[in-house]
Amino acid sequence: MKARGKQEFHIIISLVLFFLAFTYLESGAWIRGGISILAGGGFLMITIAEIKRKKSRK
Repeated sequence: MKARGKQEFHIIISLVLFFLAFTYLESGAWIRGGISILAGGGFLMITIAEIKRKKSRK
């Protein structure tokens, strides 16, 4: 998978996890919602770190 495709894939996964988290939180599943928020935030932070690292190489 190309780097740009990988970044887009990570962003899509993080958005899906955030949507899933808020759906869980609305229904009262606090543990599942919290785990989904942490996972979505982790994917987003990894993607941002990769983008910054690529820009610093250029």
